[in-house]
Amino acid sequence: MAFNSYGPAVDNSMAKEIASGAIGHARLHGWNIAVAVVDTHGMLIYYEMMDDTQTGSADICIAKARTAATFRRPTSAFEGGLNSGTRPSLSTFGVNMIEGGIPIVGEG
Repeated sequence: MAFNSYGPAVDNSMAKEIASGAIGHARLHGWNIAVAVVDTHGMLIYYEMMDDTQTGSADICIAKARTAATFRRPTSAFEGGLNSGTRPSLSTFGVNMIEGGIPIVGEG
Protein backbone atom coordinates (compact mmCIF):
# COMPACT_ATOMS: atom_id res chain seq x y z
CA MET A 1 0.00 0.00 0.00
CA ALA A 2 1.47 3.36 -1.02
CA PHE A 3 1.07 6.24 1.40
CA ASN A 4 0.77 9.92 0.70
CA SER A 5 3.27 12.19 2.38
CA TYR A 6 2.09 13.61 5.65
CA GLY A 7 2.38 17.01 3.98
CA PRO A 8 2.39 20.29 5.87
CA ALA A 9 1.60 20.33 9.57
CA VAL A 10 -1.88 21.32 10.73
CA ASP A 11 -1.66 24.48 12.80
CA ASN A 12 -4.11 25.64 15.47
CA SER A 13 -6.17 27.87 13.18
CA MET A 14 -6.52 25.10 10.58
CA ALA A 15 -7.46 22.64 13.33
CA LYS A 16 -10.22 24.97 14.56
CA GLU A 17 -11.55 25.29 11.02
CA ILE A 18 -11.58 21.50 10.57
CA ALA A 19 -13.36 21.01 13.89
CA SER A 20 -15.87 23.72 13.04
CA GLY A 21 -16.76 21.89 9.83
CA ALA A 22 -17.23 18.60 11.70
CA ILE A 23 -19.41 20.24 14.33
CA GLY A 24 -21.49 21.98 11.68
CA HIS A 25 -22.05 18.64 9.95
CA ALA A 26 -23.03 17.04 13.27
CA ARG A 27 -25.54 19.81 13.99
CA LEU A 28 -27.19 19.24 10.60
CA HIS A 29 -27.76 15.62 11.60
CA GLY A 30 -28.72 16.27 15.22
CA TRP A 31 -25.63 14.52 16.61
CA ASN A 32 -23.73 15.59 19.74
CA ILE A 33 -20.05 14.87 19.16
CA ALA A 34 -16.55 15.45 20.42
CA VAL A 35 -13.87 16.41 17.88
CA ALA A 36 -10.11 16.01 18.17
CA VAL A 37 -7.55 17.23 15.65
CA VAL A 38 -3.99 15.97 16.02
CA ASP A 39 -0.73 16.67 14.22
CA THR A 40 1.06 14.16 12.01
CA HIS A 41 2.60 12.56 15.10
CA GLY A 42 -0.76 12.10 16.83
CA MET A 43 -0.28 14.94 19.32
CA LEU A 44 -3.46 16.82 20.19
CA ILE A 45 -3.75 20.28 18.63
CA TYR A 46 -7.43 21.07 19.11
CA TYR A 47 -10.34 19.51 20.97
CA GLU A 48 -13.98 20.49 21.27
CA MET A 49 -16.98 18.69 22.74
CA MET A 50 -20.54 19.80 22.01
CA ASP A 51 -23.00 20.25 24.88
CA ASP A 52 -24.71 17.05 26.03
CA THR A 53 -22.20 14.75 24.31
CA GLN A 54 -21.69 11.40 26.02
CA THR A 55 -18.61 11.56 28.23
CA GLY A 56 -17.09 8.45 26.67
CA SER A 57 -16.70 10.31 23.38
CA ALA A 58 -14.05 12.58 24.90
CA ASP A 59 -11.26 9.99 24.98
CA ILE A 60 -12.53 7.97 22.03
CA CYS A 61 -12.33 10.88 19.58
CA ILE A 62 -8.71 11.55 20.54
CA ALA A 63 -7.82 7.87 20.10
CA LYS A 64 -9.52 7.82 16.68
CA ALA A 65 -7.65 10.94 15.56
CA ARG A 66 -4.30 9.54 16.74
CA THR A 67 -4.88 6.22 14.96
CA ALA A 68 -5.84 7.91 11.68
CA ALA A 69 -2.82 10.24 11.79
CA THR A 70 -0.14 7.79 12.86
CA PHE A 71 -1.26 4.91 10.63
CA ARG A 72 -2.27 7.19 7.70
CA ARG A 73 -5.61 5.53 7.15
CA PRO A 74 -9.16 5.89 8.43
CA THR A 75 -10.03 3.90 11.52
CA SER A 76 -12.75 2.24 9.46
CA ALA A 77 -9.95 0.29 7.71
CA PHE A 78 -9.12 -1.40 11.01
CA GLU A 79 -12.78 -1.92 11.89
CA GLY A 80 -13.40 -3.45 8.45
CA GLY A 81 -10.46 -5.81 8.86
CA LEU A 82 -11.68 -6.89 12.26
CA ASN A 83 -15.20 -7.47 10.94
CA SER A 84 -13.84 -9.60 8.08
CA GLY A 85 -11.86 -11.83 10.42
CA THR A 86 -8.42 -10.18 10.29
CA ARG A 87 -7.14 -10.16 13.86
CA PRO A 88 -3.51 -8.82 13.82
CA SER A 89 -4.68 -5.29 14.64
CA LEU A 90 -5.87 -6.51 18.02
CA SER A 91 -2.26 -6.64 19.17
CA THR A 92 -1.14 -3.39 17.52
CA PHE A 93 -0.43 -0.77 20.18
CA GLY A 94 -2.30 2.49 19.75
CA VAL A 95 -4.92 1.32 17.25
CA ASN A 96 -8.52 2.38 17.74
CA MET A 97 -10.75 0.22 15.55
CA ILE A 98 -13.94 2.28 15.77
CA GLU A 99 -15.04 3.99 12.56
CA GLY A 100 -14.80 7.77 12.58
CA GLY A 101 -11.10 8.65 12.62
CA ILE A 102 -10.16 10.25 9.30
CA PRO A 103 -6.64 11.26 8.25
CA ILE A 104 -6.35 14.88 7.20
CA VAL A 105 -4.41 15.17 3.96
CA GLY A 106 -3.35 18.54 2.63
CA GLU A 107 -1.64 19.19 -0.68
CA GLY A 108 -1.70 15.52 -1.51
